[in-house]
Amino acid sequence: MVNRLNLPGNITENDNIRSSYDSDSGEFSFCYEKLIHGEDFKDLELITKYLVTKVDASYDDDKRKITVLTSEGCAQEILPESDDLTKGFGFGLLANRNFVTVSSEFYEVFEISPNDVNLPERRKLRLQYEQGKFDMGHYLGDFIKDEKIIEITGQKTPWNELQEDTVTLTNKELDFLKELTNTEYKLNDLQVKYVFNGLIALLAYCYDRRVTFYVDNSESGWTIVKLSASLCWLDAFETARETLICAFRRSVIYPLYRNCILSVLKSSTI
Repeated sequence: MVNRLNLPGNITENDNIRSSYDSDSGEFSFCYEKLIHGEDFKDLELITKYLVTKVDASYDDDKRKITVLTSEGCAQEILPESDDLTKGFGFGLLANRNFVTVSSEFYEVFEISPNDVNLPERRKLRLQYEQGKFDMGHYLGDFIKDEKIIEITGQKTPWNELQEDTVTLTNKELDFLKELTNTEYKLNDLQVKYVFNGLIALLAYCYDRRVTFYVDNSESGWTIVKLSASLCWLDAFETARETLICAFRRSVIYPLYRNCILSVLKSSTI
């Protein structure tokens, strides 16, 4: 993949340009002069901010691949508009095809097929299913015997003692960031709400990190999927309130430790 770098300032091409190649690391180095000497090129460590990568929007029909490079240099992906989002799923409810292929590979993840159940019906079925899965005995057991709950909520986060000037990214992390693409999606106002409130998956991830003392285990993937209704039920939320209610409900139904306190971040742990 070839990336074009769009710097925050101007450079000059003259006889002072130098370049080198390190065969051991496989890295190229280039040295240019700034057009305005002493000018501050901000945020150079945020390399993806200045990378311009051409992105192909892939769909089932090859004729529907459209990519536009805007005047600012960012890749803008033009997506087909849909009058009916109730059949969609995923990011901004943009996906609406070939779910059979996806579900066949991850059949243990999804509770329903969006091709058979529209969005309002998914919500109704999910709420009914959750109501039947709530285990009062398990919840009361964790409420009464709360030693583990207290231990979890009393821990300090790994970043609690970190200082800003001591945090650095590894070469592997930098390489990963460089591969990220700058893509803009054409979304209507409702789809934007679905995108932001679809961050319930992040809540599920944070919950799992907390109860596992920030160490991955074999159950982490299952926990994250079960806590995130946007993953297993392909549900979507228009408001932050809906998102939080769903996350709280599922956090006292599915995990090993079930207590509302575990779904709340306290100032003592952040």
